[in-house]
Amino acid sequence: MMTTLRIFAVSALALGMMACSSSSSPSSNKTDSGTKKDGASHVDGEAKKDGEATKDGEAKKDGEATKDGAKGYDAPSPTTVAAFCPDWLAAQAAHLGACKGGPAAAWLVNLEAGGTCTQIAAAVTAGRVKFDATQTHACLEAYASFTCAEGDDQAEPTACKSALAGTVKSGATCYADIDCAGSSYCAGFDQATCSGGKCEALVAAGDTCKLGDECVAGYTCYKDGGDGGALKCNKTPVATGGAAKGATCGYDKTTKKTVTCAQGLQCDALTLVCVPTVKLGGACTDGASECDLYEACDPTTKKCTQFPVAGGDCGYSSGQDDIGCLGQTYCKVSASDPTAGTCADQLGSGASCVTDVQCITGKCEKASKDAGTGTCTKPCTEM
Repeated sequence: MMTTLRIFAVSALALGMMACSSSSSPSSNKTDSGTKKDGASHVDGEAKKDGEATKDGEAKKDGEATKDGAKGYDAPSPTTVAAFCPDWLAAQAAHLGACKGGPAAAWLVNLEAGGTCTQIAAAVTAGRVKFDATQTHACLEAYASFTCAEGDDQAEPTACKSALAGTVKSGATCYADIDCAGSSYCAGFDQATCSGGKCEALVAAGDTCKLGDECVAGYTCYKDGGDGGALKCNKTPVATGGAAKGATCGYDKTTKKTVTCAQGLQCDALTLVCVPTVKLGGACTDGASECDLYEACDPTTKKCTQFPVAGGDCGYSSGQDDIGCLGQTYCKVSASDPTAGTCADQLGSGASCVTDVQCITGKCEKASKDAGTGTCTKPCTEM
């Protein structure tokens, strides 16, 4: 990802480490025309999928931690960063799938994108992050009982913060939030120039802010509308509101307001009624947007299918569910049919591009804003 925004709090550390090599967000993808589809991969110019697909579309099993005590971590304690990191990402993926929706395997693909574990290992070698092998089992075990509310409030279990702890002091150079010691974050990192940021203290509750990852635990940077729209560290909103199952949703022309559905429900695109999301493999109606995050209704089987990785079919056809791409890929549209395409790897440094989402850095540099083509900028290789 280009920034260390805590789009999903529990994955902040992993996503922050992806800042140097990946521009995609696990929940936001675009088409060549710039049309955004949450949870979809980018189409021709969309950001790559965050990593490679796992076997059979399933998240890692061994040592996989799950929510609410469903399964603890019963594998041997990892004693190296190389052994710990994959299980750590799998635990986060399982938690995100349970709390945010969508297959854990899809979350894992996104978390793995950009060589997250390689970057973390490099940060440990460089001394910016300290690895404590005595805390690895406690970290992974903690995810079994880590609730969704705790994940939104404190990002990850306390033991995980001890297993991988930043050592960079306030005012010193950093390249990701995980580099910084204590209650601080990496401010000012510039992907375009690979200029390191500086570790700064987290912004206190109620104070002005700029991004989503700089507030103290339990608070998020957003406009609450009560103070003229200023960005401040406000209490992280809890997804408890919204219309109930069976209620009318969507845009109301009379009130000119959009009615959203409660957590675990979504607005059926055809009936404009709040209905439960359909899980992976469940029966669905194509075009109704019934499937969970990172899924689409297969027009042939009429079942919810996980978004593909590189080489898979994607597209945004009228009357069908949008099919995006996972990981560091984008949907490369067909020359003959702009509504259909194939998931392709994002382009590297110096490659010819048309839109930002085609580039692995998320930046297609053009001679002028009206220029038709440009060149993908060089990725930041600083570890």
